[in-house]
Order: sequence, then structure tokens, then C-alpha cells
Amino acid sequence: MNIYIGYNCSNDPLGVLLSTSREKAMIAWAGMGVTPHHVEVLTENDIHNNNLGVYGVVFLLCSNVESVYIDGKFREIIVFRRGL
Repeated sequence: MNIYIGYNCSNDPLGVLLSTSREKAMIAWAGMGVTPHHVEVLTENDIHNNNLGVYGVVFLLCSNVESVYIDGKFREIIVFRRGL
């Protein structure tokens, strides 16, 4: 199985999927109403050959809490993004 990371044209991640094929990942994104501009693939060979970044770790998703102004109030939301 491979890990598929879909990005929009601004290079923001749209989703991270584990699938046996790119076609299945594209079908899943289509079902979610998402059309990736480009897709990054991490294969089992990448994992076994340690092609996982500088220190052998890939941060697929990270999050941070941001304060946003909604309906006249500041609210805290969790924002996910790829990498550090």
C-alpha cells in the first residue's frame, strides 16, 4: 500500500490517503468532492529504503490551534497542515 497526499494549486494539502492504487485514491477524493492539482506518493520502497526525509521521519499532518473571529466571538479552531 502507498500513501497518497493530494494538494491544491496553492500547494496546500487536501487529504492524505492510504490505498493500494492511485486510481482508488482519486475515486475516494472525488467522492469527497476534492480534485487534487497534484499528488505526492510515498511507496513501500521509500519506507524500506529510508527515503523519508532528513531524519527518517515524514510529518504527514501537524496541527496548531488558531483563534478566529466567527459570529462576533473569537473561537479557537484546530488547523491541520502537512509537515512541520
